[in-house]
Amino acid sequence: MIHVIRSLACLRATCLALTLWGAALAGCDDVLVEPPLPRGTLSGRVADLPGNQAVAPWVAAAPRGLDWLAGAVQADEAVLMRVDLGQREERLAVATVSASGLFAFERIPLWRGPLIVQLRARGAVVGEVIVPGGLRMGAESVIAAPVSLETTVEAQAFRALIAAGVRPVEIDVVDLMARITAPMAIGADGAALAMPVWEAQQAYLAALDALTPGPVNARAAQEAKLPAWRGLAIELAVAQGAPELAVAWDAFEDQVPAAIALGLDAEPEAHGVASAMALEAMAARGSQ
Repeated sequence: MIHVIRSLACLRATCLALTLWGAALAGCDDVLVEPPLPRGTLSGRVADLPGNQAVAPWVAAAPRGLDWLAGAVQADEAVLMRVDLGQREERLAVATVSASGLFAFERIPLWRGPLIVQLRARGAVVGEVIVPGGLRMGAESVIAAPVSLETTVEAQAFRALIAAGVRPVEIDVVDLMARITAPMAIGADGAALAMPVWEAQQAYLAALDALTPGPVNARAAQEAKLPAWRGLAIELAVAQGAPELAVAWDAFEDQVPAAIALGLDAEPEAHGVASAMALEAMAARGSQ
């Protein structure tokens, strides 16, 4: 009898555990609880400089950059949004920005598409950053690149492409963010940079497609570079000053050729050849 009681108790515990994960088991309680959705954490900070790539002294002292810094320092709220398949932005979470410019979103639903963090000061948007690849299983804790004028212009360019009819899945966000530098952000807004960057990206993808065995699209190229980008974002977040930012970017650029070759089964020189084609496309656009 004792063995029977223990067996029944064990069975009931098993039924209860499975019920809590949404399993419909005969003989368990009638109340079914949906399985908990996987969730993650996204954190970041306000940048100390107007950008993170090619930050020369004149960039740090540019009036446009200083104006941005003045607004960003006052940020009191961070809003996390995702861009859904209908190209709409959906608010996921809100966090407080600390006096030192730090913010963190906790227990947010995982999402493989791009996420956008907006910094706000008394309700007005003062800065943004895109998080390529979102949060996903195996990468539930992500650090965003520091929010700067440069990342804000990158988010503007991303939105401009979507407004022009480009689907989010067709944009390699890692490429977009690597292609727009701090000097470019000082000199132009995202709307003006969107199409030159897009044409360069298309030239890059077309060249990669010709140098790899299978078809290459924006998502495949981004996925190949995403681990290196995650590492770069961490280094940018802890960098102290322009020299350390430059070291972080150099390390990222050194990793990308191998990442492309491995992720796309491409030749080792594929990234270099494709990058040259992209630069030609941007130069041709600039000469028009």
